[in-house]
Amino acid sequence: MAKVALLIGVSEYEQGLNSLLAAAKDIEAMRDVLLDPGIGGFTKPNITVLKNPERQTMEEAIYSLFAGRHKDDLLLLFFSGHGIKDDLGNLYLATRRTRKSSNGELISPTAVAARFVHDCMSRSRSKRQIVILDCCFSGAFAEGLSAKDDGTINIREQLGGEGRAVLTSSSSTQYSFEQEGEELSLYTRFLIEGMKTGEADQDGDDVISIDELHEYASRKVKEVKPEVKPEIYAIREGFKIRLTKVPLGDPRQRYQKEVARYGKRGDLTIVSRGILDALRAKLEFSVDEAKVLEDEILEPYRKEFRQKIQRYEQIFTDLLQQEESVSDATRQELQNLQQVLELRNEDTVPIEAKVTAYIQAQKQNLRVYEQSLREALRQEYPLGEVKRSELRRLQLQLELSDADISRIEARLGSEVKEYYKKLRQYKQAFAEAVRHEFPLNEPKRNELKIHQQNLELSDIDVTSVEAQITAEIESYHQKLQQYEQAFIKATQYKQYPSESTRQQLKQTWQILGLNQVDVATIETKITTQIETYQKNLRQYEQEFASAAEQQYPLNSAKRQELRQQQQALNLTAEDIEPVETQIITQIEDHWKKLRQYEQVLISSIQYEYPFTDATREELRQFQKVLELGDGDVARIEKQVIANNNKKLQSGTDSTSDVDSSNQKSTSSVAKTNKKSPQENTSQTSQKDEIYQQKLKKYEQEVASKVNLGLINDDYIRGQLKELQRRLEIKDSDAAAIESRATGSVVETDKSTSIKDIAPRTSASSASKQTVATQSHPDSLIPKRTSTVSVSQNDLSNKFNSNRTLMLLFFVVSSFAIMSGLNPFLDKLSPLANHPSNLQNSKP
Repeated sequence: MAKVALLIGVSEYEQGLNSLLAAAKDIEAMRDVLLDPGIGGFTKPNITVLKNPERQTMEEAIYSLFAGRHKDDLLLLFFSGHGIKDDLGNLYLATRRTRKSSNGELISPTAVAARFVHDCMSRSRSKRQIVILDCCFSGAFAEGLSAKDDGTINIREQLGGEGRAVLTSSSSTQYSFEQEGEELSLYTRFLIEGMKTGEADQDGDDVISIDELHEYASRKVKEVKPEVKPEIYAIREGFKIRLTKVPLGDPRQRYQKEVARYGKRGDLTIVSRGILDALRAKLEFSVDEAKVLEDEILEPYRKEFRQKIQRYEQIFTDLLQQEESVSDATRQELQNLQQVLELRNEDTVPIEAKVTAYIQAQKQNLRVYEQSLREALRQEYPLGEVKRSELRRLQLQLELSDADISRIEARLGSEVKEYYKKLRQYKQAFAEAVRHEFPLNEPKRNELKIHQQNLELSDIDVTSVEAQITAEIESYHQKLQQYEQAFIKATQYKQYPSESTRQQLKQTWQILGLNQVDVATIETKITTQIETYQKNLRQYEQEFASAAEQQYPLNSAKRQELRQQQQALNLTAEDIEPVETQIITQIEDHWKKLRQYEQVLISSIQYEYPFTDATREELRQFQKVLELGDGDVARIEKQVIANNNKKLQSGTDSTSDVDSSNQKSTSSVAKTNKKSPQENTSQTSQKDEIYQQKLKKYEQEVASKVNLGLINDDYIRGQLKELQRRLEIKDSDAAAIESRATGSVVETDKSTSIKDIAPRTSASSASKQTVATQSHPDSLIPKRTSTVSVSQNDLSNKFNSNRTLMLLFFVVSSFAIMSGLNPFLDKLSPLANHPSNLQNSKP
């Protein structure tokens, strides 16, 4: 019969598994106790020690341990290290190269499978096989302790067998620990202690069997860590495999055996106390030493007694939780239980009294928790994290178990579902009501109240529902108002949005999450107002154009009538200003063109009348350039010819009047332009320069109105007066500027209709032409006081003799008109009067 042992300790691991420093020391301590001739009796050649082996080395050693053995050989496999499980629950013993994948799964080829060990054991002929696994299956850590690994492993299935015993340091669902401050792991330390001291020998036969060793180590481990439960898996004679002997000559062991014989209930009788005191004196133990030895033996019995008390208490507690009181039949069953547990009445009566008080308090706590849970579920379903945390704190405060809470929640589950079903029905009804009308009227409110009562809902129940829906509706209405303001801002109730603006508005209502139908309703309301505005604006435009067509400039009465129409159409001054400006600009442009045509016609008629066909053609071309109608041209020609005939008949008196008028005008202008020495000196100052600029601006404005024949219009006069006030121009300076501007301008009829525009040249206009001709230094028309009479034939001859120059004049005039170069045209006009162009002809 051989005794062979394989001791494996793995302290070092790859990244992902914690190192276990005690593992290497565990196998050294185990080797020492096995080699002790008085304890283990193993020989050195029969003990193999592997520290931090790799998988192949480890598997070969395990194979060698069980292979080629005899039936009576004692084989011991001791492993201290990490135990790991895979996804299928299979156990593996970790090697130094064992590692896990990135998702935490075991890479099985790096570890030794328990199935491999089982196979080796099954093939072996030895019927005395012991496996001690000081490993756990979690790999977690606890305070002050380091853990080895995790899992749920069926050890009996994977390693059990006939003639085998498997000892594990913890159950498959618990933790095995290294204890801080100790060299050896917790389970191995007490295994070795039990063998060295012989305290593991419970039956006093001086031999420690595997079940006795397990019982001792298990009891010691639970004293340190009650939650850890070492396990033994053995079949038949596997429990009684003898591993070591008890060291001889130990008085401590002898005394403890006697204590165990008399202290089966965890305490000693008076007689047994006397026997042990006599033995203590014989063995020369002190009272304190004997007390320590007694406690070590009696504590397991005391613990067993406490467990019986706890078991009775638990059964009685479960009974009262299910029944309000104990019936006679139940009382008889409790007495039977008391006898089985070897408990006396004085043991159970205090237990029942304590449990009864506890159950009554617990039931009250359960009612409190149930009410709190019901209220919480009515406020929020399913419960959120905050509410669950509050209930969890209440559970701890009331000392209720998870099982109690589960029963309450299960009972309230159907009730809560029905409640929320009714609440959803009311919510749908309320939402449907406010969708058609918001806020709700009184009849609809009463209808919903009746519906609420039929559903057995309280006002508190429906208030939160209504508040939520109402808040959503109000928020949506605010977004509708926000979009309406954006649409109003983009259109101002006046113009339709452009395509780019429409895209921006579309993005706006999409971001706001508005319904397209609601958006269309808002836009329709505003576009209707825009249509009304534009219709009113077109109506005003037509009326203003009609008024201006009948009379321009407009008199005060007509302007007052148009202001009333503007107010009736709800139009502001800013609305109508562009309309009026456009129409006035068109009228003034037309007037300007008529005046230009009149000036060219007057200049032409001085040299040739009646006109030749060539001149007629040139005038028609000029008419086309100016875009004038035949009616306008006919009226102008009629008026100019009539004025020309009057001029030819006016004689010397008209000429004298013109001279006199021009002299007065010239004198007035000269007088206005006189400046005192002080004024000439102050012109250099910045103030005078600014004032001169204002005078120039005012003079330009007056000249433009005079050229258009508007200087005598009341409205225009008011505008000029306002301009004078803004520019801070003196009345005397303003009068001088107006006198200078009007002194040489042809007067026209202010009330001429746009249909009947035919600027007429008055006698003063003819006089002006005569004076202008006389004032030219090279004029061929001599100064005279008698009537100027030029025959039509002479004019025709003079004009025909220089037709090329005249044609050039018309072309340049047309270009000037089209380009807005009217001053340039005025400078060209004297060319037609130059003596060289008349070929020195005399009248």
